[in-house]
Amino acid sequence: MSDLWTVLVYLGDQGHPQVNLVFHSEEAARGAFAALRDGKAQEDPADIEIADSYGSTLACDPRDALAVLLQDKGRSAEAGIELGLLQARSQAKAQNRAQADPMLSKPQLARPMPVFGMPPGKAS
Repeated sequence: MSDLWTVLVYLGDQGHPQVNLVFHSEEAARGAFAALRDGKAQEDPADIEIADSYGSTLACDPRDALAVLLQDKGRSAEAGIELGLLQARSQAKAQNRAQADPMLSKPQLARPMPVFGMPPGKAS
């Protein structure tokens, strides 16, 4: 488990402003997530106020939360590593296929590269 958790809240419908609350404990993050999720389900919820571990405080009507994302940042970092490794493996596989492709392994005729302002073959 991680030492850092976030609750990302998308509010309203005017360009979907977002609030990112950061917590040191899973319990606090899950509490904030539940307050927003459960408040949305109530017919006439009271406004809620949630303070994170880094001095940010969100006060809102929970019905204004369009979406709420709870994230374990440690596991998210691991997911990023796994995605990076997958990308590296895909690139290696593509390079191997390119090396075996007869069209790509044909020697290309060398053409002189033009020098800026000079016609080909006139560069010194």
